[in-house]
Amino acid sequence: MGAGFDTRAHRFAELLQGTPVIEIDYGATQLYKKQRVEAALGGAPANVVYASIDFARESLGEVLRRAGFQSGRKTYYICEGVSMYVPEEGMKETLRAIAAESAPGSALLLEYLNRGGLEVLTKYPMGMVKNAISWGEPFVFGVPDGNDREFFLETGLELGETLKVGSPESIRRYVVRQDGELLWRPSGEGISAAAGGRATGHGRSRSPASRDGRRDVGLLASRVNRHLADEIHRVLSQGP
Repeated sequence: MGAGFDTRAHRFAELLQGTPVIEIDYGATQLYKKQRVEAALGGAPANVVYASIDFARESLGEVLRRAGFQSGRKTYYICEGVSMYVPEEGMKETLRAIAAESAPGSALLLEYLNRGGLEVLTKYPMGMVKNAISWGEPFVFGVPDGNDREFFLETGLELGETLKVGSPESIRRYVVRQDGELLWRPSGEGISAAAGGRATGHGRSRSPASRDGRRDVGLLASRVNRHLADEIHRVLSQGP
């Protein structure tokens, strides 16, 4: 959901062989992505379906059904870089649709802000947050502080693991190299976590201007994606 220009459907092609993949995003974004995928990769894999949506106005359940979604089959949902742009009621409806349409054992990886983080970033915008405001797409949603579990239960979802960017656990899991050095140092610019399934970390890399910086950014992305691939396989391969 909010697939943007993500290419996991291509990079995880072997893992996802025979598994339907539905990429959901705004129609204009998908149109350009399909053009670039065709030009660079010769087209999308046969198991990939593109489905357009406006999260603030359309029902996720209806969009999924039109795209051939199989509600009786376990699903791994990935929703990165979306929730903070969607008004609270629209986000709740999206989460309720996931709860209603999903088979037992399904999992959701959700990147979200807490309300306190949203207030700080709105008052003191910087980096991508400042850019989003200038583009007319400000952050508008955050989960109430300290009530994450209750918030998700209200939508029919059970909170799994939460992992904050820059937390000791996220650093240990994704950022520490074998020699004990860090791939990047958190700048405090991103405040987010993931609900359901397992979480993936993301954050500011050290400067990619140097060759070592670019290599470390690549190592971080590779480590995060290996973990995500393992989680997708775990969820989809388990019995009912």
